[in-house]
Amino acid sequence: MSEIEQETETTEIVGAAESAATADELGAPEAAEVPTEVVPIEEIEEAASVAEAKPTEAKPKRRIRSTTLFTAAVVLGVLGGVGTGYGIQYARPATPLPSLAGAQPAYAPSAVYQGVAPAMLPAAQDDATLTDGDLTKLLLPVPAGASTDDDLWVDQLVDIEEVAQLCTRSQATCLTYDYAQDMDAAADTSWEQGGFNVEIRMYRMAAGESGNARNWASGDSGEANQIPIPAGIDGSAYEFFDTNNDNDDNAYAVHGDLVVEIWVTSPSQVPNPSLIDGLLTQQMGRL
Repeated sequence: MSEIEQETETTEIVGAAESAATADELGAPEAAEVPTEVVPIEEIEEAASVAEAKPTEAKPKRRIRSTTLFTAAVVLGVLGGVGTGYGIQYARPATPLPSLAGAQPAYAPSAVYQGVAPAMLPAAQDDATLTDGDLTKLLLPVPAGASTDDDLWVDQLVDIEEVAQLCTRSQATCLTYDYAQDMDAAADTSWEQGGFNVEIRMYRMAAGESGNARNWASGDSGEANQIPIPAGIDGSAYEFFDTNNDNDDNAYAVHGDLVVEIWVTSPSQVPNPSLIDGLLTQQMGRL
């Protein structure tokens, strides 16, 4: 060591000692302890390189889908078109609408259309007047030379209950199914002539029951033999033996709501079909 270096070191030591003495005299605080741990330079350099190598995280950009853009464009286009059309229409003058009332079709007038009704039929030609009246006036009269029985009906109106008593089935059944619901009135007449007993019974069905009247006119043949009837008469006829073993010819005919039933009976001889044909023709001619 040179003399100059020794003097400089000596001077620094003396100055430091003086400074320490001065600090002690002034009551200065003791110097803080300096940490003795030393971080290696390699760790510092490594940390710096890692910090430089780590990329900065960029904020994600907001994306708008193409469908959203297309929908927005369509909506804007529609709104723009509506607005433009409204502006054009608003500027135009109003067009008056045609009248709602059109020309009515013309029809040629007629007598009925003008309220002129046809003349009423006289009572003698009004079928409803005849059939709605007293049924006994429609029955065939007892022919001249024929005899009658006081125990039998002769030109009489008959109660429905009395008719039901003669039903081949039970009275309750006939009242329930045949008479009570459909029948409105009944009339009967009878006589004896030439060894034959003749009975004519007429039923009037309730209004609107002409269909049931026609069903009655079909009769109930059972085991009976059907015989022909005069042309033009809506009905049927049969021949058979009845429960008394008598020979019977039985015929049914219909006229509107009226049903006519005719019997020709004999205990000893078979009736000729011409008898019941003649009775049918005369009786239906009165209706």
